[in-house]
Amino acid sequence: MSVFEIIGSRLTPIKEKRIDLEKDLQLLTEKNLRMIFDLDFVSGSLNREFCVRTAQQDFYIDTLAFDPQVNAFVIIEYKKDKNFSVIDQGYAYLAAMLNNKAEFILEFIERKETLKKPNIDWRQSKVIFVSPEFTGYQRSAIAFKSLPIELWKVTMYQNNTIYYEQIKAPTAKESFDKIAPKGPETTRVAKEIKPYTLDEIFARYKTSNQIRDLLNKIRAEISSLGDDFDEAIGKWTVIYRKQFKTFAYIYPKPKEVYGELRLSEIKMPSRVGYKRKVKETDVFKIAFRIDTEDDLSDAVNLVRQAYENLNLELRS
Repeated sequence: MSVFEIIGSRLTPIKEKRIDLEKDLQLLTEKNLRMIFDLDFVSGSLNREFCVRTAQQDFYIDTLAFDPQVNAFVIIEYKKDKNFSVIDQGYAYLAAMLNNKAEFILEFIERKETLKKPNIDWRQSKVIFVSPEFTGYQRSAIAFKSLPIELWKVTMYQNNTIYYEQIKAPTAKESFDKIAPKGPETTRVAKEIKPYTLDEIFARYKTSNQIRDLLNKIRAEISSLGDDFDEAIGKWTVIYRKQFKTFAYIYPKPKEVYGELRLSEIKMPSRVGYKRKVKETDVFKIAFRIDTEDDLSDAVNLVRQAYENLNLELRS
């Protein structure tokens, strides 16, 4: 990707700057973890790297983070050497975590200085590899559905600009667990770490067929708002995010679709939207409830406001 500086009416190329040390990249990322990935820092170079001891080897985790939106741990590893297997290493770290859950919870409690045991959703754990470069083989290796591994390329420029870019896999058609070599690590990870499905949410809520159809119509309308955000299926909700920031949670309740939106006020008249009774610091102050297709456009307009509001927030 070419990056330019605008000087008058001319463009001047901004040259890339070499990242000399993994530790420099790690320290910079940890200090800005919330801004980059919207994650909470637990442990790493800023305090002391967390080590998990297993029968085979010791796993020193570069950065242990926590995703408060889904209550799951995220392991971040920084690489300069291109000669590593993202699948083998990613699954090894995830297996070490699943085999040492108590140690991870204790690390969280000690670092966060809290006596409250976190309610961890181990199923949504993942590994993020951060590196200045990935090979074509590494990029193609993540082309599977439901793979709990992400690749992020980091580029530094001479004008003290840094760019984090997620490497998106080609369209995934096959699940990795169906073709993965059978072994204790892949078997344990495939069994415990896998995406939730809409059918599971419908079963938990005992969602009626009418509301299931209504939810899918809302999803179709939301998908037409843009192509720069992601839809994810959580344990209880459908989540819409852009750059790791969520702008809508949609819940298919038994007899209604309920939504919570990243809005502080409703900008246009709405029959279904209302203000939630939440703390002042909560950014999800607006909600809606619908049980009929007659109110579909009203609900989607509220989601559009939340999406546009997040775009303004990200540009400011």
